Formats: sequence, C-alpha cells, structure tokens
Amino acid sequence: MPIQLTTERLLLRPLVQSDFEAVHTYASDPEVCHYMNFGPNTEEETRVFLRASAQGWAEEPPDNYEFAVTLRGNGDLIGTCGLHLGPFRRAEIGYIYRREAWGQGYGTEAARAVVDFGFRQLGLHRVQARHDAPNVASGRIMQRLGMTCEGRFREAVYRDGEWHDVLLYGILEEEWRAGSLPGPADHAHPGD
Repeated sequence: MPIQLTTERLLLRPLVQSDFEAVHTYASDPEVCHYMNFGPNTEEETRVFLRASAQGWAEEPPDNYEFAVTLRGNGDLIGTCGLHLGPFRRAEIGYIYRREAWGQGYGTEAARAVVDFGFRQLGLHRVQARHDAPNVASGRIMQRLGMTCEGRFREAVYRDGEWHDVLLYGILEEEWRAGSLPGPADHAHPGD
C-alpha cells in the first residue's frame, strides 16, 4: 500500500503520471520557479520529473520520497514536498507550491508532516534544507520547523543577473523530538 501522510488540511501521497497537468501548471510558471534549480519546465521536463519521482518510490527501499501535496477537501494538487535521502541517515527536504497556495500555511503543514515521517518512520538522524537568501518565505518555513540556520554559501547561485547567497538549515532527530512540536495533524501556520 502506498505511503500517505495526512494533516488537518492536507493529504500527501506519491506522485503519479496522471498528476501531469496539475504539476506542469506550477512547474511551468516562471514566478513559481524563480528560486528553483529548474524551470520553467517544458512539458517533456515535467514528464521526466514525474518518471523520476515514480522511479524513486520504486527503489527498495526508496531513496526519494516525492509527495504530491493535495487538499483533503477536494483532492486538488497544490504542490510537492520531497525528502531526498543521502548517506549517514541524512535527508534534504524540498518543496514547491502553485501561487494560489502561497501564504496559507500549506508549506509548513506539509513540510512538518514530511520531516516527522523522516524521523519517526525512516529513522533519520538529520534533515536539512537550503534556500536562496532572497527567498525569505522558504526560510520562514524552515524556521517554523525548528531548523537552525547552519551556514551561508556565499554567491552560490546566479539569478537575475547577479550572484546570491544560499542559506543552509538543519535539524537533528533529538532536536525534533525535544522540540515539543505539534504532531502531523496540527500544522497550520498562516503566512507561509
């Protein structure tokens, strides 16, 4: 049975090929992709992403958990939140959401469920995340997760005709468990 995570407002499930239209809507949007390391996507690039996501889930055990983030009320796919496993029980979380979902707390709600899954179900020791310094909304999600800003990669990406720093955040399993963070059903945080 496929892994599904539920929160108060969201259902997170593996991406499937029939998600193409919903994923391509935001993956081809220049504003949504502005701080991403891809995009705006062509249709073929989105299809390649969906195939790679399915392949990640097919590994035994999976090395890539790319969740479709859907609204529990109507099933609309509003984005993705992924956990990409590395060595030493470490993973990196990443996320992207369509513009209409911004500012409603969905990013924090989904990311909290995915991080919790990583620590409780996968036995991870560390989860980390990165964001371009100008992308403060992404940084706020990391802070709400209880992550610590651990470093700055100076002038690590070139966007909009200039160099930008990238910030690295991380949280350890013991910090997650000690943080008294709400469980997966209690994640709503307005403003992200």
